[in-house]
Amino acid sequence: MNKIKIKLLLIFAFLICFININAQQKPIGCPRNFDGKTFTLIKSEILNHTGKSVSFDGEVIEIEIAYNEKPYFKVKFENEETIWIASMIVDENVKIGAKLRLLGYIDSVKKDDEIGNKFNKDGFHILTFAILDLETKKIKMLPEFKTQGMEWFGGKMPDKIE
Repeated sequence: MNKIKIKLLLIFAFLICFININAQQKPIGCPRNFDGKTFTLIKSEILNHTGKSVSFDGEVIEIEIAYNEKPYFKVKFENEETIWIASMIVDENVKIGAKLRLLGYIDSVKKDDEIGNKFNKDGFHILTFAILDLETKKIKMLPEFKTQGMEWFGGKMPDKIE
């Protein structure tokens, strides 16, 4: 009887170790497919990429308040290029100096977008629906984009969003 218990305990211990090793080897979610270099290359034709999902890291350098208290903010890429972000969610982690990983899609600033036109003279921005704070690892996603957010969190970039 004791030999059976010992064997079961050893099997159980082995399984726990195996599960922990596999969990550590899982790919980290929230991949990136965009950066400052890519932005520089497509900047002159960025509106041809409208609806394309993008994920990238950026540092918040300017914040304005948009509709429904949502932040409209500018981030800086690693190569010092900047882009405006129209957030679809309120997130307390959006503050000057924050380093964020953003998931959203490329869109034009519409003619009737008072906030976008007031601060952003480029004619395009990223509409973001998921924000990962790179320091705290807290993530916030818009429920309407749960499928895309969960794909991203699971390590896959969502398809083009229209």
